[in-house]
Amino acid sequence: MTILLLLIVYLRSNQFRNLTFKTSGDLFSVVLFIFGYSYATILFINCNYDKSNPKVNYVKVVKMSIDRGKHTSYDIELTPWNGRTENEEVSISKKFYNTLEVNDTVRVENYQGLLNIEWFKVKHK
Repeated sequence: MTILLLLIVYLRSNQFRNLTFKTSGDLFSVVLFIFGYSYATILFINCNYDKSNPKVNYVKVVKMSIDRGKHTSYDIELTPWNGRTENEEVSISKKFYNTLEVNDTVRVENYQGLLNIEWFKVKHK
């Protein structure tokens, strides 16, 4: 998708075609931006247009942690579900985090994804 997007921009834009990159960092920045944009677009399409019915699993919270780096992250670790073999760490909202305790059960909804990229939501039981 990134290559297609670059090709479209190149073919449709005279300004882009005549653009000279003063350093390799300039070109890298453009390519990095387009890769990021493509990734976000794929995720948006996969999740927002997915009409599949969720497969519901109820799993236990085994660990809770707050990461106070540049941005605060509220994480919970869940027992394996839906064929997973290891615990999964998931970031959730502060509001949701404050309602949970270790050993609580949460509802995990697994979706197929429009582009067959599985994704899930964690909700209250």
